[in-house]
Amino acid sequence: MYLLISTACSSTRAQGHHTRERLEDGTPEAMLTEVAVRPLSLAGSALGGAIYIVYWPFAKMSGADTTPAKHILIDKPYEATFNRPLGDFRQLREMDREN
Repeated sequence: MYLLISTACSSTRAQGHHTRERLEDGTPEAMLTEVAVRPLSLAGSALGGAIYIVYWPFAKMSGADTTPAKHILIDKPYEATFNRPLGDFRQLREMDREN
């Protein structure tokens, strides 16, 4: 999910289009972008949660640590959906670099 968004942002920069690190709050560009990004982040949260629910019991039975999986599948999409400031796509790119 995040790779798709960051790839789109980086391809825009490669074409010579100037992109800002953070869009100004309340601008039409920020609002239109958020109309697409927030629902995708919410879908990523739901999908990540479902994958984690399936993964967790098997990982616990085998004695594996589930903390990294929880961070990637639940925490990151949650932060991107509910804690990220409006128009701040720098945080999404930073989340991708952590992987």
